[in-house]
Amino acid sequence: MRPPNDGTPPKLRARVVREHVHTTLIRIRSMRLARDAARCRDIDEMTWAALDLYTIALDLCEERIHRDLVAQARGTILTHLTR
Repeated sequence: MRPPNDGTPPKLRARVVREHVHTTLIRIRSMRLARDAARCRDIDEMTWAALDLYTIALDLCEERIHRDLVAQARGTILTHLTR
């Protein structure tokens, strides 16, 4: 997992979010799920595939604080995509 670039929105920079989303992406790819999320090239991208990835990551969050942070990051992507 590479560090976020300068153009990454602040909500997507939180270490706990990045680690959880990266782990989720690895799990999705290893299970060979036919989801848009599996085609996500970079956890920093603002694409529909990334939105799917963050949605799955949100569903897999076990701790409330992590869930809140991932939800905020997902909301940032959704806002960007629906402008």
